[in-house]
Amino acid sequence: MKKHLLFTFCLLISGIAAQASHLMGGQITSRNIGGLTYEVTLTLYRDMLGISVDTSYGINYSDTSGVNLTVTASNSGPIVFGNGVEKYIYTGIINFPASGTYDVWFENCCRNAAILNIPNPGSFHLANKLLVDSTNSSPEFLNDPITVAQLGVPFTYNPLPFDMDGDSIAWMLDIPQEGGLSTAVSTPAPGYLLPSSDTLVPFNMDPVTGEITFLPNIAGNFVVSMLVNEYRAGVKIGEIRRDMQIIVVPSLNTPSPISLISTNAPYSGKNYTIEPGTAFNFTVVANDPDGYAINFSSNSEAFRLSNPATFTSNATLGIATASLSWTPNSSNERSRPYIIGLRLNEPYGIYNFVSDISIYLRVQTATGINTPANADVKFNIYPNPTSDYMVLNFSSKSNTNGRIEIRNVAGQLMKTYDAVKVVNGLNVIQVKDLNLNAGIYIVNLIQDGKTLGISKVNIR
Repeated sequence: MKKHLLFTFCLLISGIAAQASHLMGGQITSRNIGGLTYEVTLTLYRDMLGISVDTSYGINYSDTSGVNLTVTASNSGPIVFGNGVEKYIYTGIINFPASGTYDVWFENCCRNAAILNIPNPGSFHLANKLLVDSTNSSPEFLNDPITVAQLGVPFTYNPLPFDMDGDSIAWMLDIPQEGGLSTAVSTPAPGYLLPSSDTLVPFNMDPVTGEITFLPNIAGNFVVSMLVNEYRAGVKIGEIRRDMQIIVVPSLNTPSPISLISTNAPYSGKNYTIEPGTAFNFTVVANDPDGYAINFSSNSEAFRLSNPATFTSNATLGIATASLSWTPNSSNERSRPYIIGLRLNEPYGIYNFVSDISIYLRVQTATGINTPANADVKFNIYPNPTSDYMVLNFSSKSNTNGRIEIRNVAGQLMKTYDAVKVVNGLNVIQVKDLNLNAGIYIVNLIQDGKTLGISKVNIR
């Protein structure tokens, strides 16, 4: 029976791949290497059963006046990515003529014709909106895409967006873009739908952790597009986009159960608050019922700090363990979370199934402004500064209904949001269309007349 199902599965995938264009996804990022000179990186993922990629491509850039220029970017050869996919990295140098905002973009004529969630797949458009000055670089993605998902098994993936300059970033799911081959202007792919998922687990991207989750219920090819917006002092200064193709396949693989253990309260979970100077230790263990050689890897901006977190892993047949250790200092304290991305690689047959686990760490002094001594929750706001929206995230000890009050520094009530649902555990509340004048405001989360949390927000 297993051999018969595997044979049927291979026929399904070969049939899908036969219709495939070579490009499965990618992104463009830009890094300042001095003055107004930037290294621009185009990353492409290729279906190995499709046609070959070119050894070089033109990357276009245009300024606000609409002048379009092109730089040639070359790759150094394929990187074997697994699951029938190759990765290509193209780099080129752009000497921008002046400071300002530029569009950097790449197009290819054809998306994969087998994609199920775009009725008539058209051109393939990637872009990076970039503020060019003497220091700024675009955000980037620390994690590679996950290209294969198992039918009927929960899928978790975190692209781990990161900005090396410390600018605020916010991420969201978006519609894949199409456009003409001679202009930076793009349009959303007509008729696009999110990948098909079980109705109890809709396709979703967590606005705090960036984690994408869904429960695949249809086999086939699906495309996903994620947009990362970059803010400085509450003003949007840039964006990057990643397109990635997820192939949902049937498999007899039994997913590996995972155990999470920490030396810090809550001892087992994904969300922690650490005081500066306090050691944090976290262990994750996975056991593969199928007895394959599974293993963990990890990525995070916390590994790039002057006092970096450390990650170690060990794998034997059928079992994988990994440990994370970090003692943050006062310079690491901030309102935004540090996200540790743990990735379980689980081979079965001809495929390697991958699952991401996002560990959410807030470095915060217990008596700081964001955690008043009489509050029941630890309360953060980002982006901060902001302009037209904010995200509130906190951990609560109980289920309750609350109210958000926004007051100016004189104590005058400016806005009220009623019937805010607060749940036991991690809460994420998005507040849009603030429409407030520039200045400092006090945000209170209130329930039954009691302040559950209080924080400041800077509106620019």
